[in-house]
Amino acid sequence: MLAAAVLAAVAGSGTVAAPVPTTPPGETIGLVLTMERPGHWESPHAEVECPDGLQHTEKDNWNALDESVREQRSQRFGHRWNRGPNGENSTALPWAIEDPLPYKAVRSKLAHGFDLDGTADGSATATTCSHRKYESADGPGLVDNQLYRAMGCTKGWRSTGAAAGYRMMEFPQYSQNRTLIEITGVNDEHNDDNVAVSIYKGRDPLLKRGDEAFRPGLSQRVDGRVPPIAHTRGRIDDGVLTIDPIPYARFTMRWNVRTGTRDWYDLHLRLKLTEEGATGLMGGYQDLENYWLMYRRGLSVSVDNSAWSPPSMYAATLRLADGRRDPETGRCTAISSSLKIEAVRTFIVHPPLGYDAALADLRGY
Repeated sequence: MLAAAVLAAVAGSGTVAAPVPTTPPGETIGLVLTMERPGHWESPHAEVECPDGLQHTEKDNWNALDESVREQRSQRFGHRWNRGPNGENSTALPWAIEDPLPYKAVRSKLAHGFDLDGTADGSATATTCSHRKYESADGPGLVDNQLYRAMGCTKGWRSTGAAAGYRMMEFPQYSQNRTLIEITGVNDEHNDDNVAVSIYKGRDPLLKRGDEAFRPGLSQRVDGRVPPIAHTRGRIDDGVLTIDPIPYARFTMRWNVRTGTRDWYDLHLRLKLTEEGATGLMGGYQDLENYWLMYRRGLSVSVDNSAWSPPSMYAATLRLADGRRDPETGRCTAISSSLKIEAVRTFIVHPPLGYDAALADLRGY
């Protein structure tokens, strides 16, 4: 009965799939992301990028308050996480608190990222704010990555840190994070100057082999309840895929029990294709409001586990923001950043037209 109802609903729904760019004849490459982590350039012991040491933690900033202040706030507001002058929680309301200890920004000359603003020196434009550019750690040229400047000296978000570890564990674990990349019209996987690239949300689990590597060559269904994330064109040069920047892309995500979205502007992608998958970099400007919404909805204990302080980082990201400049205020509302990503090859299965939308209606999604 349900199947019949779904088919009837689909038949009468008039649902039309999002248009896919016309592509020349050729093969299709399907990829599903299996890993993402901050696009940080790191020296072995942080001695280059963080010569003054790693960031002060939430607890460090609490202990730096005068003893009488700590005693008074403990009595009135309970836990030290509620250390604002009126009991504000430092995770939920980071702007209400000013940390007593100084913030430590990254001082490296190198970074992973993309040239987003097109300037030679990071000077302000009509849509960006002034900032210092980096030398690319991946080759010649200059790149923008202000989020790295803000959080690269934070212990939890370094490659061996707790926050990065949570993300690397949860990214493949939950279907909210499932991201599919479909490359169509491929005539030569090593060199092709005209391919179409589509990004979708997937809905299926990832499976591992006995050696704990993710298994390539399985199927991944496109989640028809979610609009396609993006369509663009790209090219393959010596086995490396790059794309025409995507003006706006919204990804669903789950991290540390929280669900939400990650909103990107001017999204870039660079992937080295292999027989079993791909590795590379994704980057652009992340919307700061949504970025901080994910943190603010989380548990304060995660801040302690990750060894950082929300008020300091919040202030740093606002100060260092360099994208989406508001013409009225002159302030930027997005921050340049990058993610290191890995993927395995998959067979991408598209839903029948309208099927998932009708099923979602019937189930009350």
